[in-house]
Formats: sequence, structure tokens, C-alpha cells
Amino acid sequence: MLKQILISIIALAGLVSAKFSFDDIKFNEYNFTQLVDHTQGSSDKRTFNQRYFVSTDYFDKDTGPVFLYICGEGTCKPPTDRGYPVMVAKVMSAMFVVLEHRFYGSSQPFEDWQTANLHYLNATLALADLANFIDYVQSSIKAQYGGNDRKVVTIGGSYPGALSAWFKAAYQDKAVAAWSSSGVIQPIRNFDLFDTDIYTATSRSGPLCPQVIQEITTYIDTAFRNHEKGKDDDYSYILRVFGIDQVKNAGDFMFFIADIFTIGVQYGGRKELCQILMSLEFTDVKNRVPVIAQYAKNQKLDFSQYDRVALQNVTYDIDKNMRQWTWQYCTEFGWFQVPADKNPMRSAYINADYWVPYCEEVFGIKIGDPNIKYYTDTYGGLDINAKNIYFVNSIEDPWQWAGMRTIHNKDTQKDLVATLIDCNDCGHCQDLKTPSDADPPALRLARDDILLKLKGWINPTTPKERLFLE
Repeated sequence: MLKQILISIIALAGLVSAKFSFDDIKFNEYNFTQLVDHTQGSSDKRTFNQRYFVSTDYFDKDTGPVFLYICGEGTCKPPTDRGYPVMVAKVMSAMFVVLEHRFYGSSQPFEDWQTANLHYLNATLALADLANFIDYVQSSIKAQYGGNDRKVVTIGGSYPGALSAWFKAAYQDKAVAAWSSSGVIQPIRNFDLFDTDIYTATSRSGPLCPQVIQEITTYIDTAFRNHEKGKDDDYSYILRVFGIDQVKNAGDFMFFIADIFTIGVQYGGRKELCQILMSLEFTDVKNRVPVIAQYAKNQKLDFSQYDRVALQNVTYDIDKNMRQWTWQYCTEFGWFQVPADKNPMRSAYINADYWVPYCEEVFGIKIGDPNIKYYTDTYGGLDINAKNIYFVNSIEDPWQWAGMRTIHNKDTQKDLVATLIDCNDCGHCQDLKTPSDADPPALRLARDDILLKLKGWINPTTPKERLFLE
């Protein structure tokens, strides 16, 4: 009987992809006048233009809720590649609003990214931006359509997933619910579990996949260590293959190398990555390097995104985000990806002692350790003090270990939900992606449960049966 029910659920959920198209949805772009400094008692009245996008195509102008999709560490655009929240908004007759994060894209408080300016880049001010913006949206809706405040659902993935949850904790009355996809709500100084997860995930393809990663990493690591001893060996060859003139710090390059493999796993491409790597089993390790360099290029990874010299560039570029994001993890969250003690997948160059000097050289000031205690004390970490939050993580996502895999706060009045999706190639923010017929059953069931729970939080009288996007 259970098997039959599951088959029915999967079949109905499969209708999603066939009956939804972004061609039917129009997003309009606007700017909102936002305060630079929300600090209580501040006399600073400076403002900047914060970009946002709105779709009212399916909005019930009388009673419809507002879905606020939070953008994070990059240029913002409507989430056409993460379309499931838009599909849920359609079902719920919601206005869909997308807000760009301060200091990213075109939402710039200052003309450049000098370190002094970056002091206004932090999650606390970003949360205040959300609160101020929601007030603006509510007043705009009432001015145009009348009625009372609308119920707001915040949505975000990864760092914005943390913002979505933290906003519900910090401004509980401004949002009825939060959807936190791969939300990294627990800042961590030395994040060795991240490295462990790369080993565990790639091992799902068999022991050869992580072995090849380790062999390539060791080969490059050894070449750099020999270079430091005055031996060229393969150092010049490696730089030439990657199209790099010079490397000031070996750790920066090994950070880049580690991320090449991380990206493949993190974003649901583990099987493809491992297929490439395992095909190199009988290839000399030196000749594997061009394959990895091409893979990095295909993933749009470039050494300049990791190089401490390149990251000192303060010039504004709408498409750049790494100086700003480096500032945030250096000063606020940590998540320093260090090698695991057992089966390490990255070089010992990027150990616990690597990170603070890296951060301080990039920004030219003394930083010390990131302010992890503040964010843990303020928002509770995995014991978050909030209610009506749906946390989603995936089994192959290395960031899951900074998120809510299971509920730690057992207070049933909080109504917190945590789902861990277990399927092949289920990575970071998997639930947000636009559904397809190829999605595994575990992912489809998780999405269906998200829809059910959000409907219940928005309208507590909703019948408690499963709901499907038609």
C-alpha cells in the first residue's frame, strides 16, 4: 500500500515540470532607497540604491502573501535556475520579490570596496535591510490595493538561507515563515567536516574517485614545496597549464585546487566529476593536470578568485564578488575549509594557521578570528530561537554540516522542520532548483512537504493532506 502511495506521489509531483514555464512570468526591476547604516542611534543618514525585482503575475491583490527571495554573495537576478520557490508562489497566489544584497551587483553603498567601506558589509545590516524593505513593500501594497499587511515568507539558499532563518529569529513579527535551503546557520572556525564530506561524497562513486583527487593534490602540493626549496621540478609546468604567471602564496593556489573538486560535488555534479577523474586512473599524474585545468575553466573558476594579491583590488565591478565575500567569511563566519585529520582531500598548506594571515593581507588590517561567537549567541546557531522555519539540506552537500540536518530545539511550539534529502547528486540548494522529470523520489517528496508546510503556516486552516503543483 505504501509503495502504491509513493508511486502516486511521484507521478503527481512529476506534473510540475510539464505545467510551468518562466516564459509566463515577468519580473520588473526597481531600486529602493536603503540606509547605509541601520545602527540604533546612528546619525548617519546616507542612503544607497538597493536593487530588487518583482513579479505580480499570480498575485492575489486582495489577500495574497509576499514571497521574499533573498539574494546573497553575488549579482542578483530573478531565480530562473532556482524556480521551485516561484512555482510555489504561483500556487499560493503570492507576490514574488527578489532583493539584492548590499555590496553585490548594482546595490553598492560606495564607489569602491576599500576596507573602510566594507565595515558596512555584514549580516546584521543585511537583516536590517530586509526589515526596512519589507516595511516598504507592505506600505506599497496597502497604498495600491488597500487592506492589511500581507503575510511574508522569506526564502534563501546557502548564506541567504541563513539570512532567511536569522531574519525569522531577529524580526519574528515581520515574516510568518522562513524557507532555509542549505542555510549555513552555524558559523565555524575550522570547518574540517567540509573536507570530510568531499571524501564521503566522492566515495559514493567508489574508492578510486577520492584517490585520484588525493593523488593530484599531493602532486601539486609536492611541486610547490620543492619550488620553495629551490627545485623547479613541475612547478613551472603547473602554472603554465593553468595560465598563471606567478603565485605569491602556495596556500592560495592549493585553496583554488581544492575548490575545483569541491564545486563538482557541492552543486550536484559528483557523478560527472568522478567519471572524469576515474577515467584518468592509468594516466600519469602529471598529465592529469590539464584535464583538471579544463574542468576548472568549464566551471568558471579562476585563480584570481583566491589569490590574495588579486583580492586587494578595490575597484568596483558589477560581476565581481570575491573581495566582498572574503570579507564576510573572514570577519563574521569563518567556515575555513581545513584538511580533515583522516583521508584529507586538500593540501596541508591551507591548515588552521593559513586563514587569518590570508584575510589580514587581503584587507590590510588586523582582523583576528571571525566573530563567530556574536552570530552564535545572537541567533542560537543550531539551537535557533525562532519558529516556522523549514530547513532543507542534501546528503552530498559539504555545507550541510553548518546547517540544520536534524532539529536540535525540541520545543514543539517552535514548529521547526529539518529535511535531509538523500539521493545521488543531491547537492547545495537542491530543493530550490527548477524541477525536472529526472528528479529522484526523495527530492520530489521533500519539495512536496515544503509546499504543504508553507501553506499551513500561511493559512493554518489549510487541510493537512499532501498538495501537488498542478
